[in-house]
Amino acid sequence: MNATDVDEGVNGEIEYKFGKTLSRKVYDIFELDKVKGEIVVKGLVDYEEKNVYELDVEASDKGTPPLTDSGSPSLSSNVTVNVFILDQNDNAPVILYPVSSNGSAEGVEEIPRNVNAGHLVTKVRAYDADIGYNGWLLFSLQEVTDHSLFGLDRYTGQIRTLRSFTETDEAEHKLVILVKDNGNVSLSATATVTVKLVEPKEAFAASDVKSAAKDDEDNNVTFYLMITLGSVSVLFIISIIVLIAMQCSKSTDYTSKYLPETNYDGTLCHSIQYRSGDKRYMLVGPRMSIGSTIVPGSHANTLVLPDRRRASQELIVGKQAVAQNRYSVPEEVKDGTVVGNVAKDLGLDISSLSDRRFRVISGSKDAFFEVNQNNGILYVHRKIDREELCEGRGACLLELKILVENPLEMHYVAVDITDVNDHSPSFPEKEQTIEIAEHTLPGRRFQLHAARDPDAGINSIRTYILTQNDHFEIDIRESDGDKIPFLVLKRALDREQKDKHSLVVTALDGGKPSRSGTLNVSVIVLDINDNRPAFLQDTYQISVKENLPLGSLIFVMNATDPDEGTNGEIEYSLAKTLRKNVYDLFELNKLSGEIKVKGALDYEQNDVFKLVIEASDKGTPPLTGECRLNIKLKDVNDNPPEIEITSQSNTVSEDSIPGTVISLLSVTDKDSGLNGKIVASIISNGPFELKPSYKENIYSVVTKGVLDREEVSNYELTIKATDCGEPNLSSSQTFSIQISDVNDNNPQFPENPLQFYLSENNGAGNSIFSVSAKDKDQNENAAISYRIGRELNGNDIMSRLNINSDNGQIFALKSFDFETLKTFQFQVVASDSGSPSLSSNVTVNVFILDQNDNAPVILYPVSSNGSAEGVEEIPRNVNAGHSVTKVRAYDADIGYNGWLLFSLQEVTDHSLFGLDRYTGQIRTLRSFTETDEAEHKLVILVKDNGNVSLSATATVIVKLVEPKEAFAASDVKSAAKDDEDNNVTFYLMITLGSVSVLFIISIIVLIAMQCSKSTDYTSKYLPETNYDGTLCHSIQYRSGDKRYMLVGPRMSIGSTIVPGSHANTLVLPDRRRTSEEFQVVASDSGSPSLSSNVTVNLFILDQNDNAPVILYPVSSNGSAEGVEEIPRNVNAGHLVTKVRAYDADIGYNGWLLFSLQEVTDHSLFGLDRYTGQIRTLRSFTETDEAEHKLVILVKDNGNVSLSATATVIVKLCSKSTDYTSKYLPETNYDGTLCHSIQYRSGDKRYMLVGPRMSIGSTIVPGSHANTLVLPDRRRTCEEQAVAELRYSVPEEAKEATVIGNIARDLGLEKAHLTDRRLRVVSGPQDTFFDVNTDNGALQFQVVASDSGSPSLSSNVTVNVFILDQNDNAPVILYPVSSNGSAEGVEEIPRNVNAGHLVTKVRAYDADIGYNGWLLFSLQEVTDHSLFGLDRYTGQIRTLRSFTEDRRG
Repeated sequence: MNATDVDEGVNGEIEYKFGKTLSRKVYDIFELDKVKGEIVVKGLVDYEEKNVYELDVEASDKGTPPLTDSGSPSLSSNVTVNVFILDQNDNAPVILYPVSSNGSAEGVEEIPRNVNAGHLVTKVRAYDADIGYNGWLLFSLQEVTDHSLFGLDRYTGQIRTLRSFTETDEAEHKLVILVKDNGNVSLSATATVTVKLVEPKEAFAASDVKSAAKDDEDNNVTFYLMITLGSVSVLFIISIIVLIAMQCSKSTDYTSKYLPETNYDGTLCHSIQYRSGDKRYMLVGPRMSIGSTIVPGSHANTLVLPDRRRASQELIVGKQAVAQNRYSVPEEVKDGTVVGNVAKDLGLDISSLSDRRFRVISGSKDAFFEVNQNNGILYVHRKIDREELCEGRGACLLELKILVENPLEMHYVAVDITDVNDHSPSFPEKEQTIEIAEHTLPGRRFQLHAARDPDAGINSIRTYILTQNDHFEIDIRESDGDKIPFLVLKRALDREQKDKHSLVVTALDGGKPSRSGTLNVSVIVLDINDNRPAFLQDTYQISVKENLPLGSLIFVMNATDPDEGTNGEIEYSLAKTLRKNVYDLFELNKLSGEIKVKGALDYEQNDVFKLVIEASDKGTPPLTGECRLNIKLKDVNDNPPEIEITSQSNTVSEDSIPGTVISLLSVTDKDSGLNGKIVASIISNGPFELKPSYKENIYSVVTKGVLDREEVSNYELTIKATDCGEPNLSSSQTFSIQISDVNDNNPQFPENPLQFYLSENNGAGNSIFSVSAKDKDQNENAAISYRIGRELNGNDIMSRLNINSDNGQIFALKSFDFETLKTFQFQVVASDSGSPSLSSNVTVNVFILDQNDNAPVILYPVSSNGSAEGVEEIPRNVNAGHSVTKVRAYDADIGYNGWLLFSLQEVTDHSLFGLDRYTGQIRTLRSFTETDEAEHKLVILVKDNGNVSLSATATVIVKLVEPKEAFAASDVKSAAKDDEDNNVTFYLMITLGSVSVLFIISIIVLIAMQCSKSTDYTSKYLPETNYDGTLCHSIQYRSGDKRYMLVGPRMSIGSTIVPGSHANTLVLPDRRRTSEEFQVVASDSGSPSLSSNVTVNLFILDQNDNAPVILYPVSSNGSAEGVEEIPRNVNAGHLVTKVRAYDADIGYNGWLLFSLQEVTDHSLFGLDRYTGQIRTLRSFTETDEAEHKLVILVKDNGNVSLSATATVIVKLCSKSTDYTSKYLPETNYDGTLCHSIQYRSGDKRYMLVGPRMSIGSTIVPGSHANTLVLPDRRRTCEEQAVAELRYSVPEEAKEATVIGNIARDLGLEKAHLTDRRLRVVSGPQDTFFDVNTDNGALQFQVVASDSGSPSLSSNVTVNVFILDQNDNAPVILYPVSSNGSAEGVEEIPRNVNAGHLVTKVRAYDADIGYNGWLLFSLQEVTDHSLFGLDRYTGQIRTLRSFTEDRRG
């Protein structure tokens, strides 16, 4: 503010203040300087809160009485200042529609599949609190499943279809819409719309009419067939129950079963099965020792592990007696511990022990042991303490007498009580103190306390050890079997370095693990006077200022003596040889060592003093040390510099070049040295600098940069001169410089571009807005004129607008319509009157603001005559919440004017129907009753949110019809109905016949099983289901316009079942993150700093950049090749194999299709294009080749599809082969078998069941049904030199029958077989086989024949087992990240309960037995109370529910 007063003195001095009528808020935001009149902002201003402030400012002089600027003492005047707040883009758009129930910007829109191109799907509505460009919103599609289907209007947010839908289009589409404003730094928000395609309701109406014509005839034959079928089914179930009951009523024989197959590491693989009475038991591992015996008549889970220690006849040392058997048992074992089976070792009949009164009768100590008369086992009766029993003797043997009557026998048994290390060594005292003088010579010995240990033998004290140190060591002497420790001084002691040594002596026994006891030894070092006082330095250098006050402390001497007592007490003194004036100027405190000023110190008289200080201790004799102290005086600075200006120029043109000289000056200082050294500088801001002259302390003031009068028109220069003294002294001088003007500035607009907002339907000829430019120059250089420049975007601006050249006022020549023109752009040119004239232009963006001048238009329902009426038919049995229909409407206006709300104006029954006011969906509020009318009329009012809202109405007639299930059933029945034949009757007759046959078969099986009972049950089926949550395989299929995926037998964790669909429909979630959200913060450098942030949503769109990967078949070298063997006699439809593949992409890019690229005979094999299953198309004939090659192409459905190929060789096996089929129906990709292996041998079929078997396991034909040999293809060594290789051949085989390729299996090179003379040379049977040296194939038959008449023979098969070594580390199969590391991310809902399966860690070890048995453990977890890991299966489950304070 600037006011003037023509009076002089205080009468003309003006003060400013705000008027008293302003609100408190104004004082919090603005501040007025009462002297300068400057108005500054001290609080936060927000455009959205208030955009204009009116400030009342009053100006008063200081006269008596004070007057206003009008000169009237009783009146006052003021001025109103209008402060306009300019909008900043600080508000992000807010999504108004769609909005879900949880508040997120998500919504679902259902449209018929048969709509045409241009159909309005929905309209995204958003609002921005900012104005102008900052609040002008633009819409764009960020993500859409098919860009050819949907389009988005970038101004209105309308989503419309771009074309009609086809049958191949997906039924659901996800659209992500980005809404952003037009600020310089734009802010944005996103909305998600899911568009679902539904069938046209006309189809339902047609089916209703069709179902209304169903046939109501009742077929009596069908009724009787159903009764008969039910009866036979009941009989069949009863027969099964009888079969189960008879199986459970076996005889009371007891048979223990041992698994025939064992690993050779001494453990059983799986289980022991046995039968007792009518019950069956199975003792399960995980692994049990070979030879473990089940105790009959005992508990079903009792398992006795036999003691393999050999009980032999040994001499009992120390008792001079001979025992028939000798046992050993450790002391301190629990009661009931088995020592050995005495009856078995003595050869006694276990069944007669009780009758013969089998017992222990030896001495008074027989209470330690007892025998079990039921099984002859000798066991510990009570706890044994060897130290108490044998009092530390070397051997501790107990002789037991075993008595058996009828006939009377006495047997001697010795039990050796072996010592266990159950006592630790102990010292008689915990502490021991030893005093040693510091001059004691090395080698001196000091005896320590000895420890004792009640254990015997190796468990007694073995040695002593001493903690690591530099001065002592331990020495051990033995005396009468005891070990005595001594402390030996190996290095001289120095009390001044360490006055006490703390040592720990540890006594160790010889047990495993070893036990120990400790003794704390303290060594005290005694002092002697062997150190003189010493200063830290030989010479000290200090500096002090002259003229210090008397008594000032200048230094403290400090000497140290490491001795103790009087040997370490120190006194200080000045040496006697110093100059006399030193004793007059300084004094020294003999106890504290403080040196103080005693006389006046003058730098000009003497600047350096040298002192000698002595320090003596009080020992006998005393020892003395000395040092030197040099004291240097420092000069004091007491003269400031002086500045003299010799010449000066007061006015400078703003176009002066840098380096122009303004003034000359000189500086002087009376001090000398640094105190007289001067530094001159300009301390005020400005484009000026000091340049030194050739002569010292002479300077010139010159310009160092470009001058700009418009920025600064006057400079006040302050020259400061400072000396270099301590403390430094300075002086300064100020003078003024004026800057003259030149025409060097263009007119400037406050903003470029300018934004103006104009409501539509404005009056023609009225002023709509104005532009204004400013010129920083003065006088004629700042006089500005305006004109409209060139037109932009081809707009005819001159016919629409006119401008006043003097003030920039712009007039509208025509009225504007928002629906016709939303925005236009033009330029305004401003020129000054300088010479030469300068000009600038500004781009003006005019935005037409929408008015609510368009009423809503009903899109659905619409009748044939164009009125907003429709009829909806729904079943009467629908539940509450059923969607009846959705009213769709459109408003040509935007923003709030185009935001539509729906309401029920008229309804026959308010309790039946509800309307969503935002979406227009009509749903049922309750179920229908019989009393409800069959037709209901609903009138819906659709209105916008304009200030004066406009509206439209739609009418929906709801008709209740019978349930569609009945109509659908009648459709199917009538479509399949034959006028003369009833298919239902036909199928019921077939079903009745099938069930009857099954019933008869079950009766026959029941009789056969009863006639062939066996007490040996050798197979146990464990129907194993996989709970590890992985997907074995899937089948994808299309039904109409929908796609499904059938999964089984295992599904991925987190898979979601689609509600309301088929029970086996599964949607597999893709856990790869497809979007990221982060915030960007922008901060200025002000004080205090202000900042704002913006949320950035980054959506990752999938590209088809991953080719399919073949999972099966895969050969040993990694190529996608495999061989499948099938019997020649299989029928059409036989499953040969299944090609499995995986694509890391998602959606269409990851959807795989299979096709046959190459096949030897197209009539033989067929490939399912969705599942990859290869099946036979017909039966094989004798003329078909024995080997067929199939090449399968697997490609994805990307725009540019990627593919991979797999090769399958199908070999046909002869029917005469004993082993005819090996099926691996379904395998997990972790190398384990899910279910079973089936094979046929002769006329029998077998099934080997889990729980899990290695892929490639081979069934031995002709062997037991549960015999399984797990092949290990690594050949390591021979076992018992039986055979390196094993082959088998049936008897009566023809000559030249190939048995195997021995050269390949032995690793021999085929090219050198002849040179190396490969031949058979061993055994008398070498005439039965020979070797083909061309290819190394072995042809043999091993037969053993006797010499009888007729001769009889038999053959033998040699089994060679390769022993496994633990040479393979576990391999993690899941989780595995994209870079191959064993890492993964699992997402689970926060509301899951305890026990929820999070995931399963899968691993594989190529070894077998214990070497391949994997255990899982948690090494690191953030919260042990949250997650648990199954150590056998690797399953990770929650231990409790999650709480709110836990972060995801």
